[in-house]
Amino acid sequence: MALAEEIYQRARRLPDDKIIEVLDFIGYIETVLERRQRVDQPPPPILEKLATSASADIPVIEDEAPADDWPEPIHGVRWDDQISLRREDMYGDDGR
Repeated sequence: MALAEEIYQRARRLPDDKIIEVLDFIGYIETVLERRQRVDQPPPPILEKLATSASADIPVIEDEAPADDWPEPIHGVRWDDQISLRREDMYGDDGR
């Protein structure tokens, strides 16, 4: 505890704004150490189990049905994949 006492004694002589900087720096060091500890820890067992069994349990989902099998739209007009979304084509040459 002698080291903590020395830090305390030396910090007491600093102006308040510098003491705040010291406290911020201590908080930064604590955050770095906590992050490092989290990275060094192995994942919980449930995460390991999920990672190894997930690919075997996920069902295969087929792609959408071909466009010919889709029902007719309510408005009766089939979708035109060739429609242009360019402003000039939609609104005329002046873009309005």
